[in-house]
Amino acid sequence: IITKNTAETRSTLVEAGSGNSEYGTRMRTGGSIGAQTNWRVFGKVHGWDNTFRANGADGIDKFRRKQVGFRVDWAGDNQEVMVEGDTLQGKSQHRGLLNGFEYPPVTVKASSLLGLWSRQLDNGSDFKLQASWSYNERDEYTLYSPTSDIYDIEFQHHFARTNGSMQHEIVWGGSHRYAEDEVDRGFFTIYVPAKRDLSWQTLFVQDEISISDRFRITPGIKLEWNDYTGKEHL
Repeated sequence: IITKNTAETRSTLVEAGSGNSEYGTRMRTGGSIGAQTNWRVFGKVHGWDNTFRANGADGIDKFRRKQVGFRVDWAGDNQEVMVEGDTLQGKSQHRGLLNGFEYPPVTVKASSLLGLWSRQLDNGSDFKLQASWSYNERDEYTLYSPTSDIYDIEFQHHFARTNGSMQHEIVWGGSHRYAEDEVDRGFFTIYVPAKRDLSWQTLFVQDEISISDRFRITPGIKLEWNDYTGKEHL
């Protein structure tokens, strides 16, 4: 998902809407700190009314979600830094009783944080370094209650080379992703294993070769290591 740079949203926006089954409102405001730093914060509230069964009965699935977040951009000295994050909470209505058994509300929580550093080097090449973390939690007592943390770091370097009449645009990089997840048992279900840690590593290189003004070829290779299938390539 690509969002606007904060330099484009140095203003205040308030929006509200409602329909026959959902409603929502959001607010966003932003500004600058000096000539090189811009910022933005936002808040959202979104709700969904009950659906209905074929016989007209209430579906007992009303849901409401709240979210807040921020983004900061800094640019200068041939480089840019961006940091953004958000957190949200959601909750359904109480789902009532059935044969003396209580169906409590479903709740969800999520948070994320992302940082990106890009720099233009003196030799005309450039690189990007990105790191992120995300957390998700869902509590649905009757079925399952999963939680997960995902950590990710990626690096990419681009440079150009000329070989005779051919121009090479080379991009190479790699990434590492680590995930921790745990699924607590529900009233009717159990997951085996209940907890697992997984990791993925990738390494790639690509060369876009300009043979002439009308003809280009792009060879490349990507290697991946993961806990499910081991080593793969394409």
